[in-house]
Amino acid sequence: HRDLHLCDRRQRQMCIRDRYQRRVRDFSALFSIMSSTVVRRVANNPFHTTLYNMIFRNTATLTAFVIGGAFVGEMVVDSAINSAWNVSNRGRRWRDVLDDRKAKGLPAFDPEEDPDAPY
Repeated sequence: HRDLHLCDRRQRQMCIRDRYQRRVRDFSALFSIMSSTVVRRVANNPFHTTLYNMIFRNTATLTAFVIGGAFVGEMVVDSAINSAWNVSNRGRRWRDVLDDRKAKGLPAFDPEEDPDAPY
């Protein structure tokens, strides 16, 4: 009885192992087919070839491109956020208050120029 039980366990373990290996083999085959298709498409595209030769071929060039892209991206996002903030706070910004004071004939007060002003 015990030997039969061990035999069943071994058989089950082998089935699980074979099933896993079959899935890995199938995935590997699918991945190799997909990657070869992508490589063929990219290799035949002159834009991708030029991009690879100019940027991705050399590690130093790629690093400089990534760092430069990060700086440019940061400036774009910063500019967009500042513009959105200015649009949503129009009329409540300090420069708008100064423009209103000038339009009403009141003296333009700048706290940096005269911090002891009474107004």
